[in-house]
Amino acid sequence: MSPNAAPLLSLTLSVSKRKRAAEAARIYPQQSVTQIPDIFDRLIVAEALALKAPLLTRDAEIIASKVVSVIW
Repeated sequence: MSPNAAPLLSLTLSVSKRKRAAEAARIYPQQSVTQIPDIFDRLIVAEALALKAPLLTRDAEIIASKVVSVIW
């Protein structure tokens, strides 16, 4: 391994860990949003939660769940 490869490998592993953490932040909230029956709606809500952003939707189940702030 060249002397320059170690920092590059370290950077790659660091980015990979951050990416996995970001993915987990989106997956775990989705698993806890069980009052929304549709899996795809759960993923949308989990993304809004991860981004700490309101959601623009007319979906009655998402609005009724009050899990995420809704704009409509």
